[in-house]
This record gives sequence, C-alpha cells and structure tokens, in this order.
Amino acid sequence: MKTIKVVLPIIISIIFSSCKKDYTCVCTDPSGTIAVFTVKDTKKKATAECNDYYKNNYSAISWNETSCEIKYFYFKTTESEIE
Repeated sequence: MKTIKVVLPIIISIIFSSCKKDYTCVCTDPSGTIAVFTVKDTKKKATAECNDYYKNNYSAISWNETSCEIKYFYFKTTESEIE
C-alpha cells in the first residue's frame, strides 16, 4: 500500500506532463506584445515552432528589442490579458 502511494503520484505526473496542451507563442517588439498563434502540442514542439516563427519574422530586428516565448494558459485569453 505504501508503494502505491509513492508510485501513483509519479505515474500521474508523467502522464499529465507529456499531454498535448494549448501553448501560445507570444512575441514582444517595440510596438507591444501580441499573441501570435496557439499550438496544441507538447511544450518542446511548441517552443520549436515559436522559435521558427521568431527566426522567420524578427531575425532582422535587434535582439534587445524583440522576443518570442511560449506561454501556457489554463483558459482562453485575449491579447489584453497577456500583458
């Protein structure tokens, strides 16, 4: 019984951590912060897709003025709720 109490939370955390979730690629530039797109996938794949978006759209702008990152929201958001 003790082993089940120890092993069960570990198994549950592994199962839920590998699930596909909604991740939003949020980019900031001199004009402000915008939610660019949402990806329903693993965090690793969502981060890769957001990084690709950054390379394709912001590579010519200075690094200190722009950034894109993945945000995980438990609920649907609007752009005004991101800031």
